[in-house]
Amino acid sequence: MKRSGCIHCGTPLRRGSGPEGFCCAGCEQVHGLIQKDGLEAFYALQDQTGRPVESLAGAEPADGAALRRLQTEVERRGDSGTARLRVAGMTCVGCVWLVERIASRMAGCRAARASLQERVLELSWEPGRFDLVALAGELRRFGYGLSPDGPGGWRFSGMAWRVLLCGALAANAVWLEHLLRSGVLDASVAGLFRMLAVSVVFLSLFAGAGLFLAPALSALRMRVAHHDLPVAAGLSLLSLVLLAEAGSEAGGIARWSLLPVVVWILLAGRWLQQGLWRKLRGWRFAGVVMDERPAIRWRRVLFWQCGILALASLILFVALSAGGGWLAGLERVASLLLAPALFPLAAVARHGWPRGWMQAGISLAWLGLSACVFFNWPAPAGALFGALSGACLLGSILLLPAKCREDFAGWNKESRKAGISNR
Repeated sequence: MKRSGCIHCGTPLRRGSGPEGFCCAGCEQVHGLIQKDGLEAFYALQDQTGRPVESLAGAEPADGAALRRLQTEVERRGDSGTARLRVAGMTCVGCVWLVERIASRMAGCRAARASLQERVLELSWEPGRFDLVALAGELRRFGYGLSPDGPGGWRFSGMAWRVLLCGALAANAVWLEHLLRSGVLDASVAGLFRMLAVSVVFLSLFAGAGLFLAPALSALRMRVAHHDLPVAAGLSLLSLVLLAEAGSEAGGIARWSLLPVVVWILLAGRWLQQGLWRKLRGWRFAGVVMDERPAIRWRRVLFWQCGILALASLILFVALSAGGGWLAGLERVASLLLAPALFPLAAVARHGWPRGWMQAGISLAWLGLSACVFFNWPAPAGALFGALSGACLLGSILLLPAKCREDFAGWNKESRKAGISNR
């Protein structure tokens, strides 16, 4: 399918903004480098619009002295040349693959593992053979910046802050809804408390729902399916339900806590899943590199999963609307869309994990869909199932018995060899 927007970053094009097919000359140059170096898989893996390369032109160049000091310090410690570095300019999984591939092609590099959520690159190299400053220069040619990550130790991530903030907003939404429903408020202040409830809902959408809506919309602009597309559609439907309830004659019946609670459940589940995924990669599969072939196969599977899910949602909505309950139908469809846990499947599939494990994950997702339909689960229950099932899916690998761990270790060894041979 033809890409819309800039050929390299996907940014919508404006007349006269740059060379034909590109938003700027920088994107045209980087596109040529990718084609020249045989890294075209970047475009097959790209699932979000990125930033134009020229938007990074004003950024400070890599501090070679700081990188050199870091490399000297790491190698002096004798911990086999390992470091954690900050990467600027990563916007999608294609960027993760490209950064890992560029780093792994450098002489002396043992392992390179990038994280899109944290915007960091974890490197392991052979002391005396690797040049960190040269890697920074190579990444800059492709539009990425490299710098030391700063002091280590315990840190409170941005995702954790989101979970805390949205949890507080959800608690306030529950409290405000209880006050509005209980009738204890005087009519002169009921409107003020309703305005507070509206503010809490909008703040929850801004602070939490954007994490799911932005990448899904960005991917749609590029005409590709993103693993957060069902979640974004479910949150959009819940917003319509809340607007319809609040706009009715009896505005006080609106369930102000519905959307903030669902957003908090989704955020907490994603935070837990991301933490388990990082531990899983660090403990079991530290040397496995992202492979474009299973990642592209997963893109096709995800497209069909989203298509079937959309068809099932449409059929369910039509069936419920025929009985006169279109508003309840929207909420049921939203619950259906929130139940599948696609993020863990997208994360592991890009590294060529065993097919049986992937099939088990897809079966678990469709089990949640069936439960939503037959047991009439509300939207928070669907979101909770998706959050917990995805966490259980990743956590189960951490708790494998010894025999299974040996089998996975053998697969891990072969995958590592395959990754090295593809460099």
